[in-house]
Amino acid sequence: MVGPPNSGKFAGLQMIDPKYRIQGQTTVSKINTFEALKIDTGVRNAIENDILGHLNYKQPSEIQILATKAIQAKRKNPDEFRSFLIAAETGSGKTLAYLAPLLSKLKEQEISDPNWEHLKELPIIRCIVLVPTLELTTQVISTVKRICHIAKLSSFALTPEISPRSISSKLEHRIDVLVANPEKLLATFKTQNSINGHLKYCKWVVVDEADTLMDESFVESTQKVLEATSSSATDLVFCSATIPRRFDKIMTKLYPETTRIVTHSLHKIPRHIDFRVVEVFNPPYLNSKPRALQQALYAIHNDNTESGYLKRVVVFLNHKDEIPSLATFLKEKGYDAVSISSQMTIQERKDLISDFVNPAPLLKHNENNSKVKVLLTTDLLSRGVDMNNIRNVILYDLPYSSVDLIHRAGRTGRMGKRGRVFLFVEKKESRGWVKGLEKVVKKGMVLA
Repeated sequence: MVGPPNSGKFAGLQMIDPKYRIQGQTTVSKINTFEALKIDTGVRNAIENDILGHLNYKQPSEIQILATKAIQAKRKNPDEFRSFLIAAETGSGKTLAYLAPLLSKLKEQEISDPNWEHLKELPIIRCIVLVPTLELTTQVISTVKRICHIAKLSSFALTPEISPRSISSKLEHRIDVLVANPEKLLATFKTQNSINGHLKYCKWVVVDEADTLMDESFVESTQKVLEATSSSATDLVFCSATIPRRFDKIMTKLYPETTRIVTHSLHKIPRHIDFRVVEVFNPPYLNSKPRALQQALYAIHNDNTESGYLKRVVVFLNHKDEIPSLATFLKEKGYDAVSISSQMTIQERKDLISDFVNPAPLLKHNENNSKVKVLLTTDLLSRGVDMNNIRNVILYDLPYSSVDLIHRAGRTGRMGKRGRVFLFVEKKESRGWVKGLEKVVKKGMVLA
């Protein structure tokens, strides 16, 4: 494992017991179709024909197999409470890993619960998916809606642009799946009696990006929602691409009986990502990160990949205050550079990142064979957001921790596709463990 001496700022990941990495591998090797997972037919059809319809392969990923088998395992008492932590590398399909079994359980309840004819008429919420950001809310509800449409389930997301009147109207009817930020959810219900009433029959709860929602900035709100479902929930699923040590301690303290479902590649940067350390203090950069960035973008522009399509590059910085000046610099050099700010409307933010979360646009016939668009951001877009086939990520600043490194690098190389990451390093940062990152990635080693 790699990390600086005495841990320092770059550490923070929990060391994973090898037994968790190898458990279930026999099961994984035997399953190569969603049909073999025995999920609900409507849910399966939606996943295979809509969600994964554009792909040549439609096999479930390792985490999708492990999580679905564990969550769907028979229990002596169907109402017995179980909690799960599903942890897998970025871009491995974790959203479907919890949606496939949980949406199947929603459909199963409609057949097996003798009270269903009564329940279906009540203004209740049956399943909640908690997420930390607006971008993730938008992304998850998009996937949920596509599955629910075919599986004949209802879904809704609490987003800022929806009026209070529309929300109140929606809450007068049954919602099968609700996607929300925990703070937004609490603010919507306002009183504990209100939230308890709507969540009285909520049996399935997901905490996505759990290492964020269980940290000090969110944990109070998250726990309030979980407490409101404590008497009804049968399945509580925590989902994360990393298990930081602080998160591990919180989980051990609050949910000691949690079943841990971990892939063998957790805390590794995928080997199909070409990871390069760029020492900006060496020629030709001469201690100039902007110059190094310009050089990297020039190389990407002329590398004979993605011919005929817009090339998308995501650049991560540590400080949002530095983004405007860097965006101006790139625009002056002729690059289409965009960035997100808190002053933007919801629609402006969606429009701005649309070229990065949707498939790469084809270039017009009168355009050159290669064109680059650059998105400058901080960690706001590093977690969970599924950037569609992004091939190039530039880490303009050394991430504060290995957790941040994994999430930022994870915007490329998703679902086994090739990607490239450039890490800019200044003289004061150029230590052995940083230089060794290239070798660590190539060898498929675990980060500390």
